[in-house]
Amino acid sequence: MEIRTFAEQILFEPDLAAKLAAPLDLSDAAPGDPLRVIPAAPARAPGLAFRRAVGAAKVKFPKGKALERDEGRGTVLHFFANHELLALELMALALLRFPDAPPAFRRGVVGIMADEQRHLRFYLDRMQALGVEFGQVPLSDFFWTALRDVPDPASFVAGMSLTLEQANLDFALRYAKAFRQVGDEATGAVLDKVLADEIRHVAHGRVWFERWKDPADDLWTAWLKALVFPMTPARAKAAPFDVGVRAQAGFTPDFIDRLRVFTRSKGRAPTVHWFDPSVEEALRDPRAPIHPRIRELAADLETLPAGRAG
Repeated sequence: MEIRTFAEQILFEPDLAAKLAAPLDLSDAAPGDPLRVIPAAPARAPGLAFRRAVGAAKVKFPKGKALERDEGRGTVLHFFANHELLALELMALALLRFPDAPPAFRRGVVGIMADEQRHLRFYLDRMQALGVEFGQVPLSDFFWTALRDVPDPASFVAGMSLTLEQANLDFALRYAKAFRQVGDEATGAVLDKVLADEIRHVAHGRVWFERWKDPADDLWTAWLKALVFPMTPARAKAAPFDVGVRAQAGFTPDFIDRLRVFTRSKGRAPTVHWFDPSVEEALRDPRAPIHPRIRELAADLETLPAGRAG
């Protein structure tokens, strides 16, 4: 099977079993032309389609005592399973969008996709054992919308390998420990395997990004330039921040220190509330001067919005 055919199967076949099928022998003799029309979403069965949770339907990421229950641990793995499926679909999209990328890079991505398929199977098996069905929790499209339009392979690995997969180093360590603390050794062992693979994935992205970046820039500077909103370095880590796994992935102490102390936004658009006591007067007649009593009211109430702050 051609790599292009494999990528098309992952991206355009809605059946989950097809997305999990891993051909034993792939060639890249016919990478084809770049995919011109990026789908709004990868093909998925109706039960696994993206859907945003609102109001009471929102599901908080379980932690603490919630992990003592099968459902809580299964819900954590549900989030992880969606992330693995998204990574698989985004890598397929990258293979189709960038057929002229170096063959060695493309072969590396295919190898990583096989790991992602294996991780997804791990999570699905553990979820089933814990009584949680894939699709019963709303499935976020954030990874997809954040990376589907990146302009080139360097920007893709900046967002995927150096950001999302790097954060997974911390998450895998954190939850392997958390699951073991509640007696779930089976899932802890799964997360150990995921961590070992993720270190290699991050290293693969780092090596290629360093080849593609401007030689005048250090890795940190080049990474900041390549990240496409809403990706920021804040999304490349979680608490507790682990230095050792990043060193294993080949990051320098300087890069690790810069990321460790990085504290800016994760890229979420802010919500701004503006208090304007004269708005009704302006709507009534925007040309009329503001009445003196409205000015007095504004002065009396100007500190009122402080109650919404924090």
